[in-house]
Amino acid sequence: MGVPVTARTHVLVVDDDAGIRETIRLMLEDAGYAITESHNGAGALECLRAGAARYVVLLDYTLPDLDGLALLRTLEAEPTLADRHAVALVSARSEVDEPPLRDLCRRLGVPIIPKPFEMDELLDAVAALARRLASSPRAL
Repeated sequence: MGVPVTARTHVLVVDDDAGIRETIRLMLEDAGYAITESHNGAGALECLRAGAARYVVLLDYTLPDLDGLALLRTLEAEPTLADRHAVALVSARSEVDEPPLRDLCRRLGVPIIPKPFEMDELLDAVAALARRLASSPRAL
């Protein structure tokens, strides 16, 4: 039996609401994940580009400076970057039901998790994305 996926999975929580970031961080740390946080899209993009770590990204739709849609479009424009990470879009906004965003999420393999979410639903989504990262070849 190998190392559990959680022991080697880094999760980047991107949300401008500090309370939501803290709640998610505490829940995921309790589950054994390593957590990094960003309060905006620009910081998240910098983190994704800078490090060697592969992240499961929990991305809020509404963010200052670079919103979730813009970050997803950047990932689509940079396939190597997109291949290194696994993203879930977390949002309470109705825009996530619009065809352009739904189509972009489908192309990138990004599940949409509606807010408010159940903790078990979020944990299941992170675990599925972590398994996807663990089973895919490392993109350089």
